Amino acid sequence: MTWLKVLVVASLMLMLLFLLVLRVLARQPWRHRNLTPDRLRALLTALLDRGVDGSLLYIDVPRTEKFLQFRLEVSERQRTIISGFPLAPWSMRHSQQVTRLLEDKRIQYDVSKGEGDEGLDFILVEFGDDVALAQVFASAMLTSVFQVSPERDAVAKLLRVRD
Repeated sequence: MTWLKVLVVASLMLMLLFLLVLRVLARQPWRHRNLTPDRLRALLTALLDRGVDGSLLYIDVPRTEKFLQFRLEVSERQRTIISGFPLAPWSMRHSQQVTRLLEDKRIQYDVSKGEGDEGLDFILVEFGDDVALAQVFASAMLTSVFQVSPERDAVAKLLRVRD
């Protein structure tokens, strides 16, 4: 009889542990791989359509410092996708390639000056609601500037986006 009680208690504890792990995993943003142009366009559309002010599409190349970030700004009149490329020590070697890419694709950009002693400058691109142009930029950044395969080497996460 005591073995039966031990088995019941152990199985209940394992079930509770399993439910706890599921709850923790459910809070993590989904990691999107195989970032084909269509997949990137779908992720940017989800950011634009289901995002709230400050929502992000974060694309990184694991095991490197390389990343792209698209942020959604929402006002009463419009929803705007913005990408900011930091001019940090790791990214300075890419900055000329980024500006050349933007100029070649005729994409307007600004350089914002950071504030304070440690304020970083950023190359800022406002795409408005032009998902296609944002996708072209993301694909070109990954392939031409970072020289990686978006389908194999990059991972994307949508943060603060409604289901």
